[in-house]
Amino acid sequence: MQNYLKPEEVAQQLQVGTAEILSLIEAGKLRAIRIGSNIRIPETGLDELAMTCAAGPVVPDAGLENTRLVNTRTGKATFRVRGCILDDVEIWPGKMRYPIKFPKAFWEELLAHFQEGEVAVGGSFDGPERGSLGEFIQ
Repeated sequence: MQNYLKPEEVAQQLQVGTAEILSLIEAGKLRAIRIGSNIRIPETGLDELAMTCAAGPVVPDAGLENTRLVNTRTGKATFRVRGCILDDVEIWPGKMRYPIKFPKAFWEELLAHFQEGEVAVGGSFDGPERGSLGEFIQ
């Protein structure tokens, strides 16, 4: 069983205030569990925090475990991505706390559907433009 830390312990290790740690948990950047009124953070969550709170985009090395920041089409915002289309991909659109998971089979189907190369992502899943990723997902 892995070790779990109190927010105060994590704050002390990172030399920040406890309020900052609680804010990271609320924002979905630091994994934690709640047991009654107690919050506990798995030690492995600290490694993930280094990825989700990187000062700049994290460049993947040999593994698919990396989470990186990607600019939206307009460049006005970023979203988090983990994985590669050769395998499973997790995407955190906007301020979502939990990822949308896209299995390898999804990417194979998408690539077969969009054989012309570039895929329009579209600005919205509510009213996606014709031929866009949003329309394909719907």
